[in-house]
Amino acid sequence: MSTTAETTTIAYIGDAIPLWATIILAIVIVISLIVIIVVIRMLCRARTKKSSHKSKTKSTYTTTDAQQTNSTGKSATKKLSPIQTQILESLEKSKTEISKFLTKIGLKAEDNFNKLFPNLSRIDLKQIKNCYQMRIDDEEYNMLEKPFTTTIKIYYQHFSDNFELRNLPAKLLSLHKSMMQIAKHSMDCVINTANYQLGFTPYSDWSDEEFKVLLGERFDESSLNGYSQRRSEDESDGNRQYSNLPSNQTNQANLLSPPSSFSDGRVERQPQQSSNINRRTKRNVGVDEVCKAKNRSPLPKKLDWRAQGKVTSIKNQGSCGSCWTFTSLAALESAYLIKKNQKLDLSEQELLSCARKNGCKGGTAIDAYNYFLKRKGVTDEQTWPYAKKETVCLPKPFMKKYAPIKDYCLRGQYVHVNGKPEVLTDEEIMYIVREFGPVYTTINVDDLPMKNFKGGIYHSKICTKKTNHAVTIVGWDEQSWLIKNSWGEKWGEDGFFRMKKGENLCGINTYIMFPII
Repeated sequence: MSTTAETTTIAYIGDAIPLWATIILAIVIVISLIVIIVVIRMLCRARTKKSSHKSKTKSTYTTTDAQQTNSTGKSATKKLSPIQTQILESLEKSKTEISKFLTKIGLKAEDNFNKLFPNLSRIDLKQIKNCYQMRIDDEEYNMLEKPFTTTIKIYYQHFSDNFELRNLPAKLLSLHKSMMQIAKHSMDCVINTANYQLGFTPYSDWSDEEFKVLLGERFDESSLNGYSQRRSEDESDGNRQYSNLPSNQTNQANLLSPPSSFSDGRVERQPQQSSNINRRTKRNVGVDEVCKAKNRSPLPKKLDWRAQGKVTSIKNQGSCGSCWTFTSLAALESAYLIKKNQKLDLSEQELLSCARKNGCKGGTAIDAYNYFLKRKGVTDEQTWPYAKKETVCLPKPFMKKYAPIKDYCLRGQYVHVNGKPEVLTDEEIMYIVREFGPVYTTINVDDLPMKNFKGGIYHSKICTKKTNHAVTIVGWDEQSWLIKNSWGEKWGEDGFFRMKKGENLCGINTYIMFPII
C-alpha cells in the first residue's frame, strides 16, 4: 500500500470514531479491569476462608475458637507446631465423643462454662482475677467466658505433651474437674478473700490417682535406721560429739540394718563396718553439734537464696514419685553454690536407680545422702540424664563423680533433745536456712486442687500434718516460706510457690535435712 493510501485510512478511522467515544471506551476498559481484580480477590479470600473453616488447623490458627491474646490484650497470630496441629485435627474428629461428654455435664457446644456458675457472672472481673490466674504461658485466657470445646483446644495447644486420644474421655473428665475446682475456688476466694490463685497447669487434666503418684516422700522405720546407723558409724570412729544424746534413753523399736549388698549393681557396703552397725540400734538419736546453727544474731525479715543466685533451675520429676531425689540434690547444689561458688547439675536418675529400690514409689534424703557417702558423690545430669522412670543401676567406674559430702543432718521430730522429739520452730528453721542454705523438707499435698496452684501464698484447711511430698525451702518473707518444687516451670510461680508461715502448715515443720560439704 502506498503512503498516500495509509494516510487516507488513518484519517478515515479518526473521522469515524469521535473523541468522546474513545474516552468512554477507555473508561469502560479500566472499570472492567478493576472489577476483574476485585472479583479475583474475593474468590481467593472465600477459598482461603473455606479452607480454614474446614481444617481449623492451618499454620496461623486465628479462628474465634482459638484466638490468642497477647499481654497487651490484642489478638495475636500464633503459629502451631506439627503436634499441636495434629491434636486439633484429632479433636475435630472426636466431636461426637466430646458432644456426649458435654451432655453429661449439662452444657451445649455453644454454652460458656460460667453457665454452671451464674453467680460468677455478677462478680467484677478484677476480683475474680485475684483468685483465678488466667494466664497460660505468656497469654491470657478466661475459661469462664468460653465454651468448654474452646477450652479443650486452648489447653492442649499449651500442654500438648498431655494429649492422649485413646484416653480422651478420662482426660476430659479430669480437665472438667479442675475447671470446677478453679471456679469454686474463685467463688469462695472472692467471698473469703483467699490469698492464692488457681489456674491451668500441666496437671489439670491428670486424675487424682495420677497426681498422687508424684507424692513420693517415704519416711519409715528403715529411713530412721539409715540415719541411726550413720550416727553409730561416726560415734564408733570418734568423729563426732553428741551433746544432746541422752545416755540413759533407749529406742524400743528394733531398727534393722539395710542389706549389705545389691544384686543390681548398686554400691556395696564396706566390710570393715563397726560392730555397732551389725547390731540393732537401741537408742534415740540426738542432734549432732555440726547440725546446729551457730549464728544466733537477729534474723532478717526476708531471705531469698534465689536473689543471690544460689538456687539451681526448676526441674520436672514426671510421672514418678521421685521428689526425694530432686529435693535432696536441690539442697546439695545450693550448698555448693553457697560454700564453694560451684554450679552443678547433678543426676537425679543415678539416685533414683541406685540409692533405693522402687525409687519411683518414694524415698527420703537419708537414702540419697547415705548413697553419696558410700559413692563419694554422683555423676552429672549430662552423663546420666533423667528418664522419668526407674532404670537399671549402671556400672559406674567410667562415670566422673561430683559433689562429695562430709555428712548430712536430720532435724525435727525424728531426733531427740533432752530425751524428747525435737519440735522445730519457724525461727530454728530460719537460722538453719540462713547458715546452711536451702533445706530438704516435706509437706502434705492431700489437698488435690494443689495441682492447679498458680500463685499467691498457699493456705489449706484440708491438708494434715502427715507429710507425703518433698520440697526445698529456699528462703522466707514476712508471711511465707519460699519453696522450690519439682513439677516444672509451668506450675506455680515459675516452678516455685509460697506457703503460709507460722502454723506448721501441712506439716512443713515436721523435719528437715541438709548436707554438710
